[in-house]
Amino acid sequence: MTLRGGTGRFSRRVVALACAVGVGLAVAAPPSGAYVQTSSSGTTAIYVPADDNGAPGVTCQMQAKAGVDNDNLASIKIKGFYAHANAGAQNRKVGYRYLVQKKASGASTYSTMFSSMIIKQSATGTVPTLFADRTYTFPTPPPNDGSRYRIVIKMFWYKADGVTVNGKATGTIEVYNHVMSGASSYKIGSEGNGGYCKANFHF
Repeated sequence: MTLRGGTGRFSRRVVALACAVGVGLAVAAPPSGAYVQTSSSGTTAIYVPADDNGAPGVTCQMQAKAGVDNDNLASIKIKGFYAHANAGAQNRKVGYRYLVQKKASGASTYSTMFSSMIIKQSATGTVPTLFADRTYTFPTPPPNDGSRYRIVIKMFWYKADGVTVNGKATGTIEVYNHVMSGASSYKIGSEGNGGYCKANFHF
């Protein structure tokens, strides 16, 4: 099954449902998926970002070390997920990169501050590949200035040569878990209400 040109919440639900049917016991569709596919082009395939109201797709890790008085954001971890190659394809490459986007306090839009390298892995139309967790670590914890940080996922499906792109899809993670040593974690965001990582655990 391929998803062609679909966008928004409908496509995301189709992605989850298709995975439940196509992968069976290997991957279970989330009970309430929160990830939102915002665009697609060409011939895409099933992929299921791990983002759910009860299981956030991103962990916002705050720096809290002995002797360090700093509760600001230190790193962002994106959960791994499964992705198929195009329907009927055998041993084709699927690529995945993530973008870290920032919205400054008072700004109306996000802008990309970091784009990861594309990781390519082999999959088929029926057997998916598992992309592992990935982590972005800030060179220094950002200042407590009210900025917000979110993760965008970009997917690529390749032709047999492993270089020519056959299809693309882009989407945004919506649920973000804030974690700090010695404190109770909390989530920001839910299905239909996109969240973000805060610059500081307390504010």
